[in-house]
Amino acid sequence: MVPRGAAPGLGDHRRADRNRARISGPDRLPGIIAIIVCSRFAWFAILIALGILSNSVVWAQSIDEFQRHTSTLIEEGRLLEALQLLEKGLREFPNSPELLLEQGSLLLRLGRVGAGAEALEKALLASPEDPRILSKTAESRLRQGRFDQALDLFRQARSKGAGGEAEHQLAFTHFAKGSDIEALAAARRSVEGDPLEPRYRRFLAFLLDLSGRHDEAYRQLLAAYRLDPDDASTLHRLSSNQWRRRKNLGQALEFAELAQESDPENPLYQRHLAALYESAGEPELAELWRQRAAELERAFLIYSRALRLKQQGRLQEASLSLEEVTSKHPEFVSGLTLLAQIYQQRGMQQEALEAYLALLDRRPDAHLPREEGAWIHFQQGSLDLALELLQRGGENDLQRGLLLGYQLMLKKRWSEALQVFSRLQERSPLSIDLIQLMSFCLSELGRPREAYQLLAKAERLQPGDEQLDRYRQRLRFEEALRLEQARDWLGAAQILGELALQDTGNADLWFHLAYSQQQRGELAEAIGHYRRGLRLAPDQQWARQNLASCLYRSQRYAEAARQWERVAATQASSEALFQLGLCYSHLGRDLEAEAVFEKAVAIEPTPERLYNLGIARLRLLKVEDAWKLLREAARRGYPPAAQLVEKRAQR
Repeated sequence: MVPRGAAPGLGDHRRADRNRARISGPDRLPGIIAIIVCSRFAWFAILIALGILSNSVVWAQSIDEFQRHTSTLIEEGRLLEALQLLEKGLREFPNSPELLLEQGSLLLRLGRVGAGAEALEKALLASPEDPRILSKTAESRLRQGRFDQALDLFRQARSKGAGGEAEHQLAFTHFAKGSDIEALAAARRSVEGDPLEPRYRRFLAFLLDLSGRHDEAYRQLLAAYRLDPDDASTLHRLSSNQWRRRKNLGQALEFAELAQESDPENPLYQRHLAALYESAGEPELAELWRQRAAELERAFLIYSRALRLKQQGRLQEASLSLEEVTSKHPEFVSGLTLLAQIYQQRGMQQEALEAYLALLDRRPDAHLPREEGAWIHFQQGSLDLALELLQRGGENDLQRGLLLGYQLMLKKRWSEALQVFSRLQERSPLSIDLIQLMSFCLSELGRPREAYQLLAKAERLQPGDEQLDRYRQRLRFEEALRLEQARDWLGAAQILGELALQDTGNADLWFHLAYSQQQRGELAEAIGHYRRGLRLAPDQQWARQNLASCLYRSQRYAEAARQWERVAATQASSEALFQLGLCYSHLGRDLEAEAVFEKAVAIEPTPERLYNLGIARLRLLKVEDAWKLLREAARRGYPPAAQLVEKRAQR
């Protein structure tokens, strides 16, 4: 409870000081976490990069920060978020060739070729010698069918040191133009420029096959397989190469089986195995693989139907059809993933968790089921299980780091949580969600000004965001409370006045503003603000008591009495009754004063209350009873009573 200023006692007009206690209220940590985890993936959202722990802090975003955070979002598959971040970066750095290159490349990846080409042309104007920009702009022209222009830019990129990628793109452009000889020559140069890139070898093998050089194509595919042994398409092509050329049926079968193991839900690979076993004179095995392929093709038809049902909101029908097919075909990872997502939409968290854990058993390195499973554990309050699941993501896993920081926050280990968040900053320096978490830690560490300043970075990234504005106001309010604790009433009142004008419906702001003004002796202002707060929250009795105290000190006794009457009607405490009696005494309502003083004394017979009851009875000419009370108050050491008793004895 926020205590009130005390009213002076009758007779000596002396103000009794009362200690101030801070407002009690709900735990703040769940509140801030609720703000941050309100969106589906927000708790994964990664951290800010600020030199917040140093004395000199630069709050403006940099081009490098936009690039690093964009790269993180792209790695996580959050392409639209990455594009939005780049748009914000380009509003701040409109002619940055680095950001224009990132934007153009991402737009091409999203299939928005026209917009991507426009961004890349701007990047090229800003930095015409950059081989990366030359290569990517050439790619955009290639995808627009402008082959000659694309070739010219790819050649320029090669001359600027673009290396194997430029040659690879040159090869593809020549192939698109129908210039197979030039395409093959460029593909060879791409492999020579970067012999460790399997993509270049796969394309070279494709061109070699077209030109009838099957042995050489096989050697390139074999090299690509050694560089990337998990690529099922390479294994399939190796098998097909051996089978078509009737070189080694056993080797073809081995590669086909490896391809099927790498991608067991692909019916193409199973049909290929069936054909190979047919050629090997094993019709039973051939028929078995044909049946499996047919069943998986039907499974994908069911998957397509379930996807349509999901889009139509018919979740129960969608999940029923997928439950049957995934139980029959445990290798059908696509169907199980969709089923887990539908379970989540239906609120079936435990079923979704079991599905994600099953997916992890089949694909231990899969990113999505690990994140989703950890999210469900997090929602269920199983932080240790969530951390254990995220541990599979590696030592530097961002989600794990974020969850660890949150766990430290729950334990109120603010400094350690802040350090965890700071270590995450390199990859994702512009996360708005985690700016709030970091600023919350700073606030709890008694550094509210830094916490408040930190939000300026988020507001520059997302101007006008209501959630950020609410959080900024919350931090300012915390700063005002700390100023109150330090008895800096002027500083607190200045902040609270600004906040109250921004959020006129918040009673707490008006109450705290009034309290600071009351402590400064600005009683008229305090009275007005207490009244305003009480119109919004009339049940806040501590504020009504403070209002009554201000009215009393302003000698507005009738108004003060009305406030104490309302307080006493809900909580007939000794203090409330005593203060009401003081008001009645000043108004000459002696009978009423005597009645409430009697009640106050019955609850708590302090010397001060005995004295004021005695004075009330003197006024009512109840002399004998009055002097008994006054002598008792004097005996118990109340100075005004002792003075009166002494004067009477002298007379």
